[in-house]
Amino acid sequence: MASKTKETLAEVAILLERAGWRDDHSIHICGNVTNSQVAQTLTNTTNIVQQQPPGEKKDLLDQLRRDVEALISHLPADKADEASQVAENLEMLVKQATSDKPNRKWYSVSAEGLLEASTWVKDFSGNIFGTVRQVGKLIWPDFSLPKAD
Repeated sequence: MASKTKETLAEVAILLERAGWRDDHSIHICGNVTNSQVAQTLTNTTNIVQQQPPGEKKDLLDQLRRDVEALISHLPADKADEASQVAENLEMLVKQATSDKPNRKWYSVSAEGLLEASTWVKDFSGNIFGTVRQVGKLIWPDFSLPKAD
């Protein structure tokens, strides 16, 4: 297993352990389905974030990555099949945020997908809305998101 994959899985395991879930070194969606596509997308995203120079944007993207991983691990059963799309939205948002020429439309569409997904998990404690907005404002000073419901 690649070093970055091990690091990502270890980070996810720590998040799950903090949430009171058993640490079995797998990414589980709704507690019983291991989805390697989601894990690979999250690993790709982690690699992109880790390759960024130190600074506010990297810190925000890393926080967003951790929040989305926690969100995916807590998706309700009726939304478990959306995990892949949530991970892809994160990956696209991170790619746009780290691009030399970020595409605002792709960033916004990905952000809206993440915001929608955050409403699926009752009592979700992550701050996806705030983090996505902060990253957007670092790239485009006039960036705004639709109001949260």
